[in-house]
Amino acid sequence: MSSKINKENLPRKFSSISSLNEVSKAEWDACAGDENPFLCHDFLSSLEDSGSVSPEAGWLSQH
Repeated sequence: MSSKINKENLPRKFSSISSLNEVSKAEWDACAGDENPFLCHDFLSSLEDSGSVSPEAGWLSQH
């Protein structure tokens, strides 16, 4: 039997957050990459912080 772990068969857990304040800028940007400025932490958190994306504006953030 092989001692290697087949990562494709490992269970995966997914969860969502409702605010970018729940994850660090460095972690978010490391996953988002730098090819699309509209996915960066600074841009998205500024939308949340300004209230542009909020339940009152008809937007429920789920990341």
